[in-house]
Amino acid sequence: MKPLKTVRLGAALLVGAALTLLTGLPVLLGAAAVYGASFLTSIPTNLPPGVLMDISITTSTILEDWQEYYVNAGQSAEDILQAVQDKRDFINVAERRVVDGDIYQLSESEITDVLQAFKNTFSAKGAVTMTPVPIRLRNVKIDLSLNPDKIKSSYYGFLAGLPSADRASWPIVRWIWEKLVMPKSAANLAYVDWAGQFVSPTENSTAGTTLGAYDGLKKIITDDLDGGTPKMNELTLSNSLLNTAQTFSAFEEALDQLDQKYHDEEMVYLCSPKTYLAYFRDRRNSIGDNADYAMKNNSRVMTLDGRDNHEIIKMNGIGRAGDHGWLVITPKRNLFHCNRQNAYNVAMESDKRSVALMADWYEGVGFGLAEEVFVVRQTDDSSN
Repeated sequence: MKPLKTVRLGAALLVGAALTLLTGLPVLLGAAAVYGASFLTSIPTNLPPGVLMDISITTSTILEDWQEYYVNAGQSAEDILQAVQDKRDFINVAERRVVDGDIYQLSESEITDVLQAFKNTFSAKGAVTMTPVPIRLRNVKIDLSLNPDKIKSSYYGFLAGLPSADRASWPIVRWIWEKLVMPKSAANLAYVDWAGQFVSPTENSTAGTTLGAYDGLKKIITDDLDGGTPKMNELTLSNSLLNTAQTFSAFEEALDQLDQKYHDEEMVYLCSPKTYLAYFRDRRNSIGDNADYAMKNNSRVMTLDGRDNHEIIKMNGIGRAGDHGWLVITPKRNLFHCNRQNAYNVAMESDKRSVALMADWYEGVGFGLAEEVFVVRQTDDSSN
């Protein structure tokens, strides 16, 4: 049986990791809560704390080039490079809701016109309609398995935890979790937030697809617009979002098609990073100044038509899916990211020389009022 301190530390690190994944809070939060701030200074600077995911370690190329033995040549974690990953930017824009259940239950209330000229006879006017608006949450997970012994006689030997018999406490486990798994998880979530299409899992040991984790915004939009009785609004533009000489005009044309009541609303314009850059360049070439920048939270953000409340947001998932001809406009209050209350389950297990980590929680994205979603769907012909 492991010492209580080890179990508490492992659980604290896992909770911290889950919080980072879902809310952006530091990975060490859970550990610091258990051990106090002094815990943060007790870890070697080249071994960032964390835990692990579903990964097999392949060292064949390293062994071929640098031989099957460990040589301490002063290498550290800083010498292991990783490619940049997509950031999960959607959660910085959407309204976050934590709910107790699998469905976030919203309701749309509408009323017809009520005003009329005065007359002595009572004449009722105005009908109220209440319509349920559900946002479905799905249970998602990370299952990881690792045999850390593979690295002992390799370039990565400095990350082995010799002479500790508990592989879960080896630095390689922490390093893989924080430096590889966490960024990849955020990139996966960024992609699913846009392009996800839920696939019911089958009860076998075959891992599910990333995009099958839960429905993304594109699936929700497509189901509405192509479902026969659309409530969302599809905009048709004469200018192309994909033509870098027309992108600036295309955004302004989309704004012009919105009802004037939205001019004073806090609106978000979701597009791919490629379209975002095309807008900036076309605006620069068209008017030559930074009129469409505003300061928010001590940082510059790009706004449309000089309106501080109409913010252009680059959503990495749209770009990853290649949907550069898509533009989604909606009030910020109408965009939701949902998690389930008290449903972050994390566990770390050591079985002989193997280490397994399991984490699961709930994710859901969606819109409140479909009538307040405006969509441009242009085909990307990859001509520019």
